[in-house]
Amino acid sequence: MTGREAPAQTESGAGSAYTIATALSVGGTAVGMLVATGAITLAAGTAGNEGLATATFLALALVAAAVTVPHAPSLAHRFGSRRMFVVGKSTGAVLWLGGGLLILGGAPPVAVLYCLAPLMGVAIGTTQVITPLLTKAYLAAAGSMSATWARIKAFSAIGAATGALGGGVLLNAGTFGWGLVLNSALTLPLIVVVWRIDPAGSFQEPRPSERAWRDIRTLVRSNRALRLAFINASLVSVVVAPPLLLVVPITNDLRPGAVLVGAGILRASLYLGEFLVPLVVRRSTRQRSDLEGSILTGAGAAAVLVLLALTALILTRGVELVAWVAIGIGLGSLRYGSRAMTVGTATDAVEPGQQVHAIAAISVAAQLAAPVGLLLWGLCIDGLSATTALLAFGAVGIASAGLLRARLPR
Repeated sequence: MTGREAPAQTESGAGSAYTIATALSVGGTAVGMLVATGAITLAAGTAGNEGLATATFLALALVAAAVTVPHAPSLAHRFGSRRMFVVGKSTGAVLWLGGGLLILGGAPPVAVLYCLAPLMGVAIGTTQVITPLLTKAYLAAAGSMSATWARIKAFSAIGAATGALGGGVLLNAGTFGWGLVLNSALTLPLIVVVWRIDPAGSFQEPRPSERAWRDIRTLVRSNRALRLAFINASLVSVVVAPPLLLVVPITNDLRPGAVLVGAGILRASLYLGEFLVPLVVRRSTRQRSDLEGSILTGAGAAAVLVLLALTALILTRGVELVAWVAIGIGLGSLRYGSRAMTVGTATDAVEPGQQVHAIAAISVAAQLAAPVGLLLWGLCIDGLSATTALLAFGAVGIASAGLLRARLPR
């Protein structure tokens, strides 16, 4: 880092500041993403293609992030990981602020969001692979990478849940621009903390990579555990992850006209499930490896999708909303628990200097597979129904996890 450095902080002080700032940033992301996807869903509703329209917006951002991720380790080595994190988060904040101001000024929300999506993806890609390692450095006392990632998820859950409810209110009121502005503002504390406060734990800068894509491919092909984690991350991104991003079109299809009640409550419940991620990780890895635990929790999340479809078919609205809270908590805890253990598998499978490259490999897998999953989900929601999509993808997820688990070494 350049510039005037703050004195080194105690682990508890640095870790607490980082945790609080992360919770605020996650809350802002929850507001921004719910409002953004909601604005597109509502605009596309008259044409009957809200699922595909929302999926396309998300796919644009994810593809741009996937293209950027392989080059992130080299950029971090050249400029410093913390500097790159600050620049990436600052760029994202400026983009969200600019988009919000344009919408408040009268620009069409869908056009603004579609133009911003790939730029946001690039900003995400520059910081994504560094975030787990920075988190481990700031929360050095947490232990393993899986435990560290689970802990930060638990503490940021309250910010995410609050943000989801706030996003639902803004969405229901039609004030889309303020949701984007709020996302930008809530990112600022995290930028300041990483720039000004040194982590108490050690942090090894990544090795440079002149052939980013080839190096990732070689690392995945030569490491069995990383290869299986790569496959699992891809499956989860196609089957389980899209419903968390397509909450608005899914709930709008299940119960038309209840955007605030359905999407806001279900999204908040998903984030509240992050409180249980440390418990899910501990239980799943008690007598299993991180990789096996990640596969099993991914299968559990797929089973919850089936349960969500059944509630829409069987229950009435009042009882159904209560059930959705429980389902959202279960789905969030299992999905984010699976992610924590996948990251843990990746970092444990390689030596310290290659950890950021292993995380890049997992991120590339998820972000290249996610657009495929999003578009398939969007087509299924628009062409058939959200209920059919939940049942079909849930069944595929359970079966795929069983096949993948059978390939684990005994």
